Amino acid sequence: EQLGRLGPKLIDQHRAMLANSQAAEMLLSHGLVEITRFAARR
Repeated sequence: EQLGRLGPKLIDQHRAMLANSQAAEMLLSHGLVEITRFAARR
């Protein structure tokens, strides 16, 4: 179930990066931090 929610979040992240290429690196970093924090809690 948790993994099922990852797909839509990654798609949203990808769309945000495409919409704002100047901030793509920051958006990617933020998204990876969120994934890492979630994984660390498990």
